[in-house]
Amino acid sequence: MDLYFVLLQLYKTLRPIESVVEKVYFYISFGLLLLRIFCLCIFGGAVFEEWKDIRFYLNTIATSAYNLEIERLTNHVATWELSLSGKNFFSISRGLILQMAGAIVTYELVLIQFSSSTT
Repeated sequence: MDLYFVLLQLYKTLRPIESVVEKVYFYISFGLLLLRIFCLCIFGGAVFEEWKDIRFYLNTIATSAYNLEIERLTNHVATWELSLSGKNFFSISRGLILQMAGAIVTYELVLIQFSSSTT
């Protein structure tokens, strides 16, 4: 959904906005959209950093407290790929986020080319 709204907002910048109310609405909505995407990236990165901390703490457990459950958890943490998922229907990783950013730039360049050719 963020990809759709970013493209829609960027497409709206290609046409002139006459009304002051429309300009204020556009800038506020676009600012909130960018803030939402920024927070998503920051909090998503925080999840990855916490995951690395868990791996570090599990590897530094004293041998007197080490048992079968801790070994299984350590193996699970070491081998499981970290990604955000939606009920295991899809997973969102760093590579997918970078591909979405590339798609946004590509689509916006296409929109700019079509807009300049029609005027």
